[in-house]
Amino acid sequence: MTNLVAYNNDGLEIYIDKGTSEAFASISSYARMSGLSKPAISNRVKGVTLNSLRKAEIQTRGGLQGVNLLTEDIISEWIIKDNPTVATQFLKLGIRKFMHTLAGYTPSDTKPVNSLTRSDTSKLDALVDREGKLQDEVKALEARLAIARALDI
Repeated sequence: MTNLVAYNNDGLEIYIDKGTSEAFASISSYARMSGLSKPAISNRVKGVTLNSLRKAEIQTRGGLQGVNLLTEDIISEWIIKDNPTVATQFLKLGIRKFMHTLAGYTPSDTKPVNSLTRSDTSKLDALVDREGKLQDEVKALEARLAIARALDI
């Protein structure tokens, strides 16, 4: 018997170990998160040592199947290079959770984890893009201000 509980939200297959709370992703889920192809991730997994992966038997339409799941360690290592925007979102969520834990804060009005939809992630992507554009505008204004100060205008 496995401790893994499967979650499928908007096509992302995530597995949580009930005993340790560790999270795992299927190869196809990681491919979607990273924006890379499933074959590219499958090839990369072939080069990973087996003790870095989680082997599990997962119920599929075709019956019980042995699969490799990507661990939190692998995901955190790979996502930084594969998709920095998603990595930033992960980091922000992790920092928020960590800071809440340190402060002893428990949000009273939180959505369940499985309620994140594609439109929510699109909104997050739009906010990250907007933040980047605002930072570019601030840098341009700072440069103009420095020039104006240099010319004593």
